[in-house]
Amino acid sequence: MKKRLKKMKDLAMETKNSLLFGDLDKVGELLHESWKLKRDVGGEISNSEIDSLYEIGKNNGAYGGKILGAGGGGYILFYVPLKKRNTLVRTLEDEGGEMMNFYFEDKGTQVWRN
Repeated sequence: MKKRLKKMKDLAMETKNSLLFGDLDKVGELLHESWKLKRDVGGEISNSEIDSLYEIGKNNGAYGGKILGAGGGGYILFYVPLKKRNTLVRTLEDEGGEMMNFYFEDKGTQVWRN
């Protein structure tokens, strides 16, 4: 277990460096490596629906993905090359998924209050 957690930490650092140097294809590959390690941590990390959607992503051009959110709701973030994006979006929508855009923020996390 300790070895796996260290590997996950190392992958996170490698992902950060790949982002900083603009190597997005590498980021996608590292997301996949991290996903495989995380799934092996415990049985509650994923379920058959998530596994199915992840496989659809991989089979339709995604280099890798990451589960975001917690507790019965959330998202799967996929890294997919632009030329495969429309195919992946259509396929996921056919399976009941919904594509949402996101953007990198250079100011970091911000909290909104009402």
